Formats: sequence, structure tokens, C-alpha cells
Amino acid sequence: MSQNELKKLRESLKNQIQTNKIEISKIERTLRDLKRKNSKLEVKIAEVNGEIIKNNNGGKDMPVYFCDTKGMI
Repeated sequence: MSQNELKKLRESLKNQIQTNKIEISKIERTLRDLKRKNSKLEVKIAEVNGEIIKNNNGGKDMPVYFCDTKGMI
């Protein structure tokens, strides 16, 4: 390969790397947004589970503990 071809190849590879970095940033941002939404939904599930437990106990407030892996205990 000639010197010019090698330089063009190098620039092309650098551009691909930059494009990949941009795509990774977008995907990471989307992942953070989805995690945030997931956390909000888990809080809502915990609230609903608390209401279900309260209704099952004749309207009495019962201590409810949140477990990250299994929801309400």
C-alpha cells in the first residue's frame, strides 16, 4: 500500500472509532434512562404491594420492607 492509501485507511479507522464512541454514549444514555424508569416502576410496585397488604389486613398499616431482588417481603 502506498503512503497515501495508508493515511486514508488510518483516517477512516479513526472516523469509525469516533462513530462507535458516539453510538456507545447514546446507548449508555438510553440505558441510564431505562434504569431510572425501572426504579420508578419498582417504587410503584412497592406502593401497590403495600396497599394490597393493608387491604388484606383490614385496613391496618403493616410494616412492609422493600427487597431489591424480590420486591415486597
